[in-house]
Amino acid sequence: MGGFIRNFQLGLKDNQRNPYCMLLHIDYKKNGHKIIKKRIQQLTEKIVDSIERNEQVFFGLLNRCYANLYKSKIKSSKFPSREEVIRNLYIALKDEVKTLVINSDQEKSIKYDETGEMVLDTPYTVFIGAYAVTRGVTFKNLISFVFGRNSKEKCMDTSIQQLRVLGYRTLDDLSVTRMYATYNMVQTWFKMYELEQEFKKCWANYEKTRKDIHYNELLDLVKMGVSIDKTFKVTNSSKIPKDKVKVKPNSFIVIKDFDVHKNKKRASKYLSRNRAFIKKLSKQYGIKQIENSKATYITAEVNAAKEILKNVHASIEGINGNKIGGFTEVISVLEKYNYIHIYTKDNRGRSHIRQDDNQKGRYDLQPHSGQDKINAKKISNGLPVLMVLIQNPENGSSFSVPVIWLVLYVPSSFDKIFLISR
Repeated sequence: MGGFIRNFQLGLKDNQRNPYCMLLHIDYKKNGHKIIKKRIQQLTEKIVDSIERNEQVFFGLLNRCYANLYKSKIKSSKFPSREEVIRNLYIALKDEVKTLVINSDQEKSIKYDETGEMVLDTPYTVFIGAYAVTRGVTFKNLISFVFGRNSKEKCMDTSIQQLRVLGYRTLDDLSVTRMYATYNMVQTWFKMYELEQEFKKCWANYEKTRKDIHYNELLDLVKMGVSIDKTFKVTNSSKIPKDKVKVKPNSFIVIKDFDVHKNKKRASKYLSRNRAFIKKLSKQYGIKQIENSKATYITAEVNAAKEILKNVHASIEGINGNKIGGFTEVISVLEKYNYIHIYTKDNRGRSHIRQDDNQKGRYDLQPHSGQDKINAKKISNGLPVLMVLIQNPENGSSFSVPVIWLVLYVPSSFDKIFLISR
């Protein structure tokens, strides 16, 4: 009815009238789309029949709709009388309304013009759809929209996709535009708007100070600035690009996928350099012993850990020329701290071949033991722990010379999930 009123206000002839559309986004199942289409057709026939029979129940509903639209009428435009609406609505419902399903089965039947816009070839179209709609179509002259379902997750990037179904229209068409959605979805959209505004404000502040900030830190500031439901996500973490990786709190990152450098002298040189450097650190910062354990550690500035990483990297190479795994993740975590605990073990006797009954003969990719994990968590106290585990070849190692295994414990206080390039 809103579309008819706008065409009436514009005073256009039949062959000049703007095509308007309505969208029903209620069910994501294809069978549900069929049922909805059938109900729309039945309802259209019922309204036509009600007008012909002069049924008062229908006219009572029409009067309410007419009064609602009249409240938002454009002052400079003429508005049709109730009788004109009934007469032309009857003609439109009989001959000018098309119901069209949009899903993966029906996408090929949708017509698009040379600019990629959907072609509306009837005066009034009722679209029924779900995922195929929210992920790729924007509707022109959409003046009626029913969003009758909630998302499984409250997620900002999902909401942005959903909001494209709100379509676009001229400013004057807003007077007859009506949108309907569930309370939960409307609240999510408003919360998303608050987040966006807070994000812009935080970003502007950091641009003024020229201070570098990690994207995830900025998101944390945004969340603090907005009272937000903990279930609301800024992005869906399951949709992380393939060239990105997650670093989670309370996790262990192992430097892996490497072999001793083919130049054995070089490997031995950097191993010796690291041993000497750790000895220097122990004198500079002092050695601490873990409670109820023989294991020891050093608390040093984070640059010391970076120096150890540098020496280790020089003594090894990727398997078959591939990239060594874990370095990027470790460096990214270290960048967030000023100090770190360095947990060392020399003459490491951990065999790479498991000896337990169930897994005998299996290669063990974890250079750190269960006790190492316990010790790291015990000494962390909010700081990362870099395990420097020096493995000798005579102790079951698959390497022909001594090698340093590095493992970084990410503390539980690390309350962000960083997305970093591999």
